[in-house]
Amino acid sequence: REWQKGQRLTDLPDGRLRLRFSVMSLVEVVPFVLQFGHAVEVLGSAELQQAVGTARGSSGGGAS
Repeated sequence: REWQKGQRLTDLPDGRLRLRFSVMSLVEVVPFVLQFGHAVEVLGSAELQQAVGTARGSSGGGAS
């Protein structure tokens, strides 16, 4: 699925998929991330990690 123009998808050796893209606001990104449940791990953006962690009711946005 193309979520945003300019996104970059990378298949990782362990079977995971890395999605990279730039945004001006996290308003639509947090629900997009949360739809994947706790299997998703936010890397690289402390602001997004915090927002996802808050939405999940915990600190941090990494996988549990």
